[in-house]
Amino acid sequence: MKILLVDDLERMRNAIKWLLRPKKDFEIVEAENGQQALEKLEQEKFDLLITDYQMPVMDGLNLIKHVLADPQFAGMRIILMSTHPREIFKLQEGVDYCDKNELDKLKDMVKKEAQ
Repeated sequence: MKILLVDDLERMRNAIKWLLRPKKDFEIVEAENGQQALEKLEQEKFDLLITDYQMPVMDGLNLIKHVLADPQFAGMRIILMSTHPREIFKLQEGVDYCDKNELDKLKDMVKKEAQ
């Protein structure tokens, strides 16, 4: 499974990579913001997008809007991460949510996507 991990904080990206480390069949590519993620999405095919909500240049919601609007990304699963409560987001079908304060759940979500 090829994962695009988008977060402006390197320590958060490192924590998530560490969390997912036991799975050797995961390839993780990193981006620091939504704009950088879009550029990577144009260059490579990904199975899963994990994105932070708050980032400079382009936030996670705008990134998700671009991805969902583009037919070339149809079928790609998306996980939005935030410390804000899920209820404030109007997430479309195909977009899951993970609280950054409960990252252990992210591992289970990614395992589910890999099946």
